[in-house]
Amino acid sequence: MNIELVERVFVKSGRIATSPIRIMPSFLIIGAKKCGTTSLFNYLCQHPNIGEPTWKEVSYFNIYYGRGNAWYKSFFPISLPKLDSQDLITGEATASYICHPQAPARIVATIPQVKLIALLRNPIDRAYSHYHHTKRIGKETLSFEDAIAQEELRVKQLENESKELGLKSSPAYNYTYLASGMYAKQLKNWLKYFDREQLLILKSEDFFDYPAAKFKQVLNYLKLPNWSPKKYQKYNHNSYSQEIKPSTRQFLAEYFQSHNQKLYELLGVDFGWK
Repeated sequence: MNIELVERVFVKSGRIATSPIRIMPSFLIIGAKKCGTTSLFNYLCQHPNIGEPTWKEVSYFNIYYGRGNAWYKSFFPISLPKLDSQDLITGEATASYICHPQAPARIVATIPQVKLIALLRNPIDRAYSHYHHTKRIGKETLSFEDAIAQEELRVKQLENESKELGLKSSPAYNYTYLASGMYAKQLKNWLKYFDREQLLILKSEDFFDYPAAKFKQVLNYLKLPNWSPKKYQKYNHNSYSQEIKPSTRQFLAEYFQSHNQKLYELLGVDFGWK
């Protein structure tokens, strides 16, 4: 079921009509793609103090912003009673928000007090996982090496074609294997609109290795009671039959070195991505 079909169902069911009594998100997982956002979102949705939205990636602040707040609120629960003296909250996870140049300004204008969460993974591993995801859904035919070599040209062509056709979103995002890993550039845009304390940044490798500890950190940030799921299952996790070539990894290590250094300086933390 795609989001347009969900919208038609919402109109028939009256969810959009009841949007005035629905709650806005208290948190947004803004990215990055292939960094563990689906797992974190699923853990949070199991928490007794969180009301699950009807759709994980609503994509309101990047694709569907023109449909208005009533449309957006229709994805979330109706105002809920308190549970153990704690208001129930809701949120969503759209991994492409972090890359969208207009998303921060739109979010601060709509839900200025929202708490933002970003997971960041070694950009080399993120790019390779992103590539295999695009290949798995049938949208990638090039080798990884050719795909990263042609990324800039291909993305520019797709964006121009989308503008000419008047499309709401461009398929170019599917192929931003390198650009999506330039985290410092992306986060600087967010920090123009939000205080640093309003943005929780997790290193994905730590989240993968120590999910209980990192999840507790997220709950503390959201000021929610301590709780844990029965199992820290990995969602949307895939393995590859072939690992990245050593020569390609070396090339990407050099490519991302300056971008990683800018990230470390921006956050005051060295993630140790060698």
